[in-house]
Amino acid sequence: MAQSRGLTPVYADSFSGPQHAPTWTSTVSINNQQYGTGQGTSRGAARENAARQALQVIAASNGR
Repeated sequence: MAQSRGLTPVYADSFSGPQHAPTWTSTVSINNQQYGTGQGTSRGAARENAARQALQVIAASNGR
């Protein structure tokens, strides 16, 4: 959605816990504004959850 408008989402990732079973946390920002945070057992899952939350925030701000 953001990429289709020429905007690039930027992810910041971190993890906690043991390396064999980490919990990843990702935040997604667009134009230096944070839109979503997500957690998961992999970086990809955390990013997907952050993107899902960002879509909900953006849709809500557009009245959808």
